Amino acid sequence: MKSLFISFCLLFCSLMTLLSNNNLFIDKESPNGTLNLQFSVDNGGLLYKLIFKGDTVIAPSSLGFATSEGVDLHSGFTVIESNEKSNQRADVELLYGERSCFEMSYNSFTVKMEHLSGILMEIEFRVYDEGAAFRYSFPQNEGQVFLRSEYSAFNVENGLSGYRESGYESGYIKTCSSERFRTLLPFTLIGENYSLAFNEALNDHFVRANLLNYGNGQLSIQFASADVHRDMPFKTPWRYILVGDRPEDLIENKNLLYTLVDNDSIDDYKWVNPGKVFRVMNMDTQSVKEAADFAADFNFDYLLLDAGWYGMGYGIPNENDPSSDPRNVIEELDIEKVVDYASQKSMGLILYVNQVAWSTYDPHKLVSLYQSWGISGLKLGFMRALSAVDRERLFEIVSLASEAKMVVNIHDNIRLTGEEKLYSNLLTVEGIRGNEYIDNRGDHTTLLPYTRYLSGAADYTICFEGMPKDHPKLHNNLHNNGTTKAHQLALSVLFYSPLQHLLWYGIPEIYEESLSELNFFKELPVVWDDYSFIKGDPGHYFAKARRCGDEWYAGVITNSEERQLSIGLDFLDEERYYRALIYGDDGENSIFEEIIEEVTSKSVIDFNLSADGGAAIVFTPK
Repeated sequence: MKSLFISFCLLFCSLMTLLSNNNLFIDKESPNGTLNLQFSVDNGGLLYKLIFKGDTVIAPSSLGFATSEGVDLHSGFTVIESNEKSNQRADVELLYGERSCFEMSYNSFTVKMEHLSGILMEIEFRVYDEGAAFRYSFPQNEGQVFLRSEYSAFNVENGLSGYRESGYESGYIKTCSSERFRTLLPFTLIGENYSLAFNEALNDHFVRANLLNYGNGQLSIQFASADVHRDMPFKTPWRYILVGDRPEDLIENKNLLYTLVDNDSIDDYKWVNPGKVFRVMNMDTQSVKEAADFAADFNFDYLLLDAGWYGMGYGIPNENDPSSDPRNVIEELDIEKVVDYASQKSMGLILYVNQVAWSTYDPHKLVSLYQSWGISGLKLGFMRALSAVDRERLFEIVSLASEAKMVVNIHDNIRLTGEEKLYSNLLTVEGIRGNEYIDNRGDHTTLLPYTRYLSGAADYTICFEGMPKDHPKLHNNLHNNGTTKAHQLALSVLFYSPLQHLLWYGIPEIYEESLSELNFFKELPVVWDDYSFIKGDPGHYFAKARRCGDEWYAGVITNSEERQLSIGLDFLDEERYYRALIYGDDGENSIFEEIIEEVTSKSVIDFNLSADGGAAIVFTPK
């Protein structure tokens, strides 16, 4: 009887252990207790929930994957172990950025599980005061996993307003969480009591993620391209959610992205030189020299030879022809002379090379060739960056450029997800409806800080107007901008890009009558030590200040409505006096300058902004 009783106890304990290994509940709060992330494994199924100040901002939502072999990595898990850590701190130092250094605290836990199929999977969660993040890893030391789709979801409240984006240069459409739609990341939702933004971090090796809303607030991750085939072990990109009381909190909290990317090689990139870029329109040696003379007068750091310098020359049919050889410079251009001339002016030369060229010719040999010419940077044009394979190839080129000490700008369907911490020569990317769409108005630009710019730098290609639109040198009246000159000046402060392209459709002679208006660009920094949100309303107006050294720069813009706006200067050092130099619209399509000899952190400046207008201000300590 005694042995039977012992056997029964052992069986009972085994059953209880098995049961406990199939069920798990963890409730982890953020360091200050405002955010709670709850995770459960219930009969092998995976769910999580997010609570902000008592409000459920993410209702129970699914996690996991479906594989190409039909394995459902959403249920059927046995918990192997879970580990929790509290009071962790991420100290971030950026080689360049919008804020040079900062810290964030978080609590975390990791759950390791085994699926019925034998696949091991871990999920790591982080809970910050500013948001929450999770990522998957497949820790087995051998084998492959073929992921067909992802179950990660964000079930939100009905009735939240949002700004969806169907294409990388399509602009934003106001929407509601109860509607059915597909959108790119990042994606912002605004409610009465809180605001949310969804994004991914550290994706240099995985398929790009979109969001699909099935209606009723059922947001789910959707692969933007084909299945993902990976050798194990590997980790997926982070999925993260920014949380705040108001939309502006998302702007303040957006640096959470960089805490999710480890980097210990910052010293390897001390050679990187962010700067202002002047795009050369006419591809001949003399025109490039004239552009260099003009750009040097305004302290530009780079000249960009855009499409047309190689192979068959300018034009999409020429660019897309594989026989348009990126090793052969057009006859009108002496590359050795223009590189040398730019160098004499203390400027580097950036070359545009498109996707077809990189796919047709050996990237190693191309980068080596351009290095031998003395090239300082590359602009990768029309690049594919949706599939895991394409992203790996793309970042291989970025790595090759790094070895050759070249900075990089990537155009087309890519957004930074923190990769610039791993590849610090990658200074900017496109992935935005930029100012080459000259009909962009303030309704668009006042949305971008709350949406696209939550994901890091973007190359907006600012098109400051020069001569009147009927000037014979202009191409198809491209300077007939939808926003004013002062609006354009302000964007160079508000829109972050360590390679800041200014005067995008510029030819030096068209600025002969507006040279004084460009003085603001002359001393403009492109990287910053700190920033401060001033005030804003998505789609209506926006004002923000940035500090470089002891100086502060501020930009103020409005949408297509005239607006009176007052801004307080409490971002200034309260123990110092400053001189304020204001650049504003004069109502005659020109810029006026106004000096206020003395302002302090307690001062207020009033602006009367014209429709689609703005102002740019420099605060210099006295």
